[in-house]
Amino acid sequence: MLGKEEGNINPSIIDRYHFDFSDNHILYTKERGEYTRIQLNSAANYARFHLVSLLEKHRTSGCKFPLNNIILGCTHYPFLLDTLNKVVAELRNYKKDGIFIYRNSISKDFKFIDPAKNTAIECYTMLRESGELSFSPTEGNVSAFLSVPAFGLGPDCIGEDGSFLYGFKFGREAGTEDITFKQVPFSSRYIDEQTQQRMNLLVPTSFSFIKERL
Repeated sequence: MLGKEEGNINPSIIDRYHFDFSDNHILYTKERGEYTRIQLNSAANYARFHLVSLLEKHRTSGCKFPLNNIILGCTHYPFLLDTLNKVVAELRNYKKDGIFIYRNSISKDFKFIDPAKNTAIECYTMLRESGELSFSPTEGNVSAFLSVPAFGLGPDCIGEDGSFLYGFKFGREAGTEDITFKQVPFSSRYIDEQTQQRMNLLVPTSFSFIKERL
């Protein structure tokens, strides 16, 4: 929601987010030229919101040290690395009253750290140490699965496209016995064409193992 509290979209820096308003990537209402409601409707816009918010918080914190690195905290974040790099470049070149206000907050050699490689290395190490890593030269099969909303959830949980509503998805209580999702085989029924293309571009080897099942 709009506001100046932690986690809000700050209307005073709305131009710095540089949101993508095309193809319903944002839903909003305006009154007298001012935004009264904004709903982010794409992963790229969420990435923009969180990164701009982080760098603005750092800039206004009084800290004299620039950010050198940001660790991408989950292995799916690299899917949006192109957007994240664009945000950094945009903020480097952002001026207020003729001053580049973010340049002292972002190191010249700033970079994102992708944990995916380290995750793969640790997985390999654990499997090898436990004796569960196969060194067989014969070709195996890959079975890929993903999670989808469970059958029987009501309209207060599921949107028109069949996915979890934002409030329900992030408002569920952990540790309960409520069944809200199920695992299903990887299928084009659940993975749209744009996501498939992105997977093929960013993780081509992994995608080659499962694309025949789409």
